[in-house]
Amino acid sequence: MYKLFCSITLCVLLGIFSPSACEAASTADIFKRYSPAVATLKVVKKDGKSAQGTGFLVSSRGELLTNYHVVDNADSIEVIFSEHFQYFARRIVAQDPEKDVALLWIEGINPHIYPLSLSQTRPPEGSDLVVIGTPRGLEKSVTAGILSGYRTLSNMSLVQFSAPISSGSSGSPVLDTSGKVLGIAIGTIKDSQGVNLAVDAKEIADFLRVRPFKTPAAQENRGQPSSANTPAASSNTQALLPFAEILAKLERALPRQSSSMVRQNLGAPDKESTDGQNYDTWDFINNKALLLVWYSNDVVDRSTWVEYHTSREDAASRLESLWTSAAQSLGKHSGASQSGRVWKRGDYSMGIELQSRQNTYMVIFKAVR
Repeated sequence: MYKLFCSITLCVLLGIFSPSACEAASTADIFKRYSPAVATLKVVKKDGKSAQGTGFLVSSRGELLTNYHVVDNADSIEVIFSEHFQYFARRIVAQDPEKDVALLWIEGINPHIYPLSLSQTRPPEGSDLVVIGTPRGLEKSVTAGILSGYRTLSNMSLVQFSAPISSGSSGSPVLDTSGKVLGIAIGTIKDSQGVNLAVDAKEIADFLRVRPFKTPAAQENRGQPSSANTPAASSNTQALLPFAEILAKLERALPRQSSSMVRQNLGAPDKESTDGQNYDTWDFINNKALLLVWYSNDVVDRSTWVEYHTSREDAASRLESLWTSAAQSLGKHSGASQSGRVWKRGDYSMGIELQSRQNTYMVIFKAVR
């Protein structure tokens, strides 16, 4: 009774006597306040496969936490906070496969998306908690449960919890009733019911302090404690140049007037053809800003290319528009219709399939470094 009296007296003295101030926030309140910082991640891997997961903002500089297994071998990472706030991660700043944690950097993050904070305390077992994530592709899903226990596996601190999670929930924040991050969801115990695990906030705090960049083959810490204001400044990071950025770079590079387009024979392009008969020579465009070549489809080695799949970017139409403009300036025939398939190789090349009466071609654009 004395404890309750003191709590009520404190609230009255501070002028915050309300259920939300003196009691644990409801699941609905937590979701409303903290879900804007949670994002769906759509990942295209280097082998062309796609993956999906969840991440959450942890700094106003645009740093976002997720699981390592979500972004491992990533070629591009789309970060979707909402319909109006969508980005591409620019770098993987730090990663630790052992802890299954990765830190991404987003450039130009909206200042009205407020980051989540790590919990500095360990609530007792049985405490309520909330998970916000993207299970089975269902964005901004919220589930509630209890803190089932604290575990140590392979010298790593984990939080066991009962709130339901599924494929796509990887990287979700596990929040206490004050909206602080207790952990980052990593998965469930196979053939169990409600036995879910998250990397403990204590492990996350250590990760953010040291910022290691480890690889699965060599689990050695190459990072150092960092206080830099620019996450991209470290050399131990992985730069990401996604499809959308390459496409934008190509569109900026393409000259709008034919007078600035120069045709020049630059020889065989990267040994794509073995017989030297079935391709056009490289076309030199706009002071080394863009290179273009038109291949017969049967001489393109598709094993070195990744197909681009997305419903959010009409890349095929935009590349076809680039090709039409370039073809007119270079005196090429641009009458073939596009098949809708778009390809990427490395960080600077994109291609679009075109169908003519005789053959299928691939027009390849290459932005010069």
